[in-house]
Amino acid sequence: MYIYRYGGYAAPYINFIQYVIMISFLPVIDMIFTLKFIAIYLLGGFTFIPFTLIALYLYFFVHKNKSKVELSNDDTKTGYLLYKVGWLQVSRNEEEQGTPESIGDIVKNYISGKSKRENVNVYFSVLKYNTLYLYESEKQLDCKGVINLCKYSVKMHPPGLEDFELFSKPHLIKLEGKENEYYVNCHKCIEKEDWYFIFLRASRYTSSTQKEVSDRTCFIQTDMNHLINRVHSDEHHYQTQWFNAILGRIFLSTYRTQDIKETLYKKVITKLDRINAKRPPFLGEITVRSVDPGHSLPRFTQPKLLSLSPSGELLAEAHMQYDGGFRIEIETVLKWKYSDILRPLTIDLVLDITLKEIQGKMLMKIKKPPTNRFWYAFYECPKMEWKVEPVVWEKRVGYSMVVKAIETKIQEFIMETMVLPYYDDIVFFPTDGVGGIFEDTQQQQGTNEKDRTPAMTIIENNKNRKENKDRHKEDEALLRTAKSLPELFSAMPDRQQQLS
Repeated sequence: MYIYRYGGYAAPYINFIQYVIMISFLPVIDMIFTLKFIAIYLLGGFTFIPFTLIALYLYFFVHKNKSKVELSNDDTKTGYLLYKVGWLQVSRNEEEQGTPESIGDIVKNYISGKSKRENVNVYFSVLKYNTLYLYESEKQLDCKGVINLCKYSVKMHPPGLEDFELFSKPHLIKLEGKENEYYVNCHKCIEKEDWYFIFLRASRYTSSTQKEVSDRTCFIQTDMNHLINRVHSDEHHYQTQWFNAILGRIFLSTYRTQDIKETLYKKVITKLDRINAKRPPFLGEITVRSVDPGHSLPRFTQPKLLSLSPSGELLAEAHMQYDGGFRIEIETVLKWKYSDILRPLTIDLVLDITLKEIQGKMLMKIKKPPTNRFWYAFYECPKMEWKVEPVVWEKRVGYSMVVKAIETKIQEFIMETMVLPYYDDIVFFPTDGVGGIFEDTQQQQGTNEKDRTPAMTIIENNKNRKENKDRHKEDEALLRTAKSLPELFSAMPDRQQQLS
């Protein structure tokens, strides 16, 4: 009571008591810190060596394995197509192949011990880069043979097979070398195609550079990524996703081949007369130098069947979108006139015209037989984006004015050829100029002149015209190689010189 009531007089005593208590506990606190330091020191001493070993292990072994994984990934990037495993029937003679019921049954019988595998020459085959290893079983313990595919040419056997019969069961893959040859077969036709393609790639693999000889007809990866992204772009693609994916995948298998470029070139040439009729007045006759199909096909969404009649006439509509970059290179002459006094300036031009994008709603139509084409047209002028770039250009001439004039004429051409009421067509069955699908009357016997149809007459006239063209070409070749009488006599040696 006295301390609290007269706190001012008791404060010095309280501070003194706290000081005495703290001084008395200092050795204890010091001892605690000393023991803690000793414990940490001892613990660090005991764990230093294990932690050091663990760190060395992580550095040397894990880092080394990581580098190996990175190397294997690099190898996978360059040679991922050059590794395959599976059961194959491999023999040196064609007669040894035989016609077993199935290689799968042979393997099952071998595992169960019902038959001897040596009689059928079936091996568990492992292809690594350019080397094919033949093993007794899937355990890959007993290697029965090694084939270096770089020393062999890969073919399908027998020769002269058509595309539709290449990978059927009786036909073999032939590895033909200078000294010997092998015949390879597998049970499933779909796997035979895989083995054939991978053998071809392995035979072109160079072990010195460890790289596969690339095929320029293979698609570019960015183009495949573009197709994948587009078919998954929005909800409108879900209904026709499979259709656009199949068409796009087929296109990517062929778009870098020369056949596609030549086909498109011929298609553009057929439209060239119309293009020249619509060209600006200051441009001369337009000629096409090259055609590039771009990197994708048009995509169709929101399809709708309008009608399908009993006679076979079909009407459908869909929204079409294209951003594949179809490109043509044209050559023309620019006739530029500055004034009525000066003579006009004539300049040779080479231009790249690229269709970057076109989209719109289309109507598609297939008429009743005997039509061999379908017709298509836009309901209204589609949204288009063109890019015109000069390859050969004269700086004295204004570039923007020429480009704008060309784009305007292209739009007019589209309006007058593929916007309703105008249609353009695509042939789905060739008829050699007959214009429709008719019965081949030459296979009929006993056909009289009274039974002749207009289609028969057109077919025969076309064939006669082709024969006449071929004969004309032969005559031209003879005229080119023919020599006049003076040339023949000049080529003959002088008889007097021979006699002397």
